[in-house]
Amino acid sequence: MDEEGPSGARRKRAAPETFDDRGPPSLPAATTAPRPRRRRPLLLALVVALAGVAWLVVPGHAPEGSPTPAVPTAARPGGAVLDVLGAPTRGSLAGDRSFVDAVRRLPWPAVADEPVPPQASRRVVFAGEVPGGRWALVVGVRAGVLDGAWFTGPPSATPDRLTGQQITAQLDAGNPAALIGARAGALVVVAAPGDVVTVSDRPDVAADGRVTRTYRTVADPGGLAVAALVPSELPDSTATTVRVLRNGTPLAGTATEYLADATDAPPVAIHYLRGTPPRSGGQVAEAEAQQLLGRLGLPLRTVDVTALWVGFIPRPGGVSGAAAIVGVTVPSGAVVVGADWLVLVQSADYYVHGRCGQGILPAGAPVSRRVTALTCDFQSGGGVLLEEYHETPGGSLVVVGPEALARVRTYTGGGTLLQEYRATDGVVVAPLPLGVDSVEGLTAGGTGLGRVPLLGSTPAPGN
Repeated sequence: MDEEGPSGARRKRAAPETFDDRGPPSLPAATTAPRPRRRRPLLLALVVALAGVAWLVVPGHAPEGSPTPAVPTAARPGGAVLDVLGAPTRGSLAGDRSFVDAVRRLPWPAVADEPVPPQASRRVVFAGEVPGGRWALVVGVRAGVLDGAWFTGPPSATPDRLTGQQITAQLDAGNPAALIGARAGALVVVAAPGDVVTVSDRPDVAADGRVTRTYRTVADPGGLAVAALVPSELPDSTATTVRVLRNGTPLAGTATEYLADATDAPPVAIHYLRGTPPRSGGQVAEAEAQQLLGRLGLPLRTVDVTALWVGFIPRPGGVSGAAAIVGVTVPSGAVVVGADWLVLVQSADYYVHGRCGQGILPAGAPVSRRVTALTCDFQSGGGVLLEEYHETPGGSLVVVGPEALARVRTYTGGGTLLQEYRATDGVVVAPLPLGVDSVEGLTAGGTGLGRVPLLGSTPAPGN
């Protein structure tokens, strides 16, 4: 998820779908607890929710000469208060009082016209040199809520050269905060003394489609981690994940942010199975490829990217969206598949965006010879729902296969035949049958091309 901040700076939040270390051949939910964010009418931004947190308000610790704000904190079992973000400033520049005070007074990177924490409530949690730059984390209290903002700049930057990234709302002062600069290869985690901070550079996708992660410890006993990572080729990579263990138990509330630099992503070599698509379709395919590659974190030279299909999906109200199904073949031979479709609304500041099926196919036949089935449901982002999309049930079934694919049969989970469709150039796009669980591909002569389950899909709003 991207957002554009002051001076064009961009910040990327932990993705709503990440590769998990539990191993199913799918793209499961996030490994860290999602939190509410400031909403902006930006393309492909998704809103995630935070489970309620109980707050206690106690005095925090501020640098000498700074006001001492009341900072919400979390309670340990037994009633002991743990105040990670209210502790004295940490980092290599923590002892430079003039630098720290200047950072505390930097303009808060507000979103739209929303209020920001007053100066008197702000404290600098971290200030220091990091691989390839200089970063700082500032927190402040607004209406009883602890907000935070990261400031980043080049090596040896003075405070006025630090750029404020978008606000991280509703931090928990008892939980760690982390910033990952994938392109620069930098990591900062502010945790509690005794916490064990570990990092996984990227997921490992095995030939059978199972996903695992390997973590290494990067923090000293004081709980602060400032570490170098292997720089990413993509500016928006979210492949690296942080896991903090407290008393041997992984924390679910680590506030992890991904910093995206302002440089353009390098072009991805995409093989289009069905010829060069229209410009709008190519843009969706490129965006989906960038997202998948960013989550994988693999060197671009080690993967093959194929657009299985690019086309248009009709929607209610006469509005169609450009859609793309993209497969990334990783070194193990497994294929990570993702799909997306998008309708831009020219006369307003919102868009209609649909997440389609996604999953991991085990190694086997080339992706061009496989039958792949998924669903596309609509969502809208920014502004309000379009009237013609409001309360519209269902979605679209999309099945793609080799040119020999002539017919597609759909089945329920119990194996009952639902409907049969005629394919055009190996593709079926149709209204989603109720209860469909799997599809079977057939040639014109009736030869079976395999029966496959639908790839996992994102529920429509309200479900």
